[in-house]
Amino acid sequence: MTVQLPFHLPYAVPKTVDDFFVSACNEEAFSWIQKPTWPFAMVLVTGPEGCGKTHMAHIFAKTVLKAKDFKEADILLLPQRAVIEDIDECRDEQVLFHLFNYAKESRKQILLTARAVPPFKLPDLKTRMSTVPVIPIHAPDDMVMMALLCKAFTDRQVDVDSDVITYLMTHLDRSYQAVHQIVVAVDTYALSKKRRITIPLIKEAVAHMQNETLL
Repeated sequence: MTVQLPFHLPYAVPKTVDDFFVSACNEEAFSWIQKPTWPFAMVLVTGPEGCGKTHMAHIFAKTVLKAKDFKEADILLLPQRAVIEDIDECRDEQVLFHLFNYAKESRKQILLTARAVPPFKLPDLKTRMSTVPVIPIHAPDDMVMMALLCKAFTDRQVDVDSDVITYLMTHLDRSYQAVHQIVVAVDTYALSKKRRITIPLIKEAVAHMQNETLL
């Protein structure tokens, strides 16, 4: 028996302002990244994985760095606008402390992102970060769920009928991660079966996922 294995080829995901869907759950954060100047050196945007923080980061600045790889020597190289992602994964709080001081003194605009506000251990950093505005991205509403599903399939160059989107909307948990997981799983399953994505195929894919979990 021949088994068809899908190739997981990389695909480019657009991260422009035209590709970002604004709704009530993210409009406050989006408005901050659109402002030409801030009264603060730093702003922290928080939200779960897949909520659009990285997309916003690339709209806001060309320089987008990961906190876990960010070093003190990198601070002086930052342009006027920059993003430090996932500060909840920072390995050295002293680096964030010096970054705060430098950004304030040099009047930089530094966008920070994290899943949630980290429980900082360094007292001086904790004090300084308490002055940084925290802008949460909330759980997706129906409009965002629909936009995320359509975009996720489009990014993977997959055409689906509207009834597929409607079906997923009524069966998925209201979370960004749920959208990502189901689209990847269904697309992978459809490729392996060489079939279009339909509601019956989605049901098969979900049953297959559940069986895999039980094994």
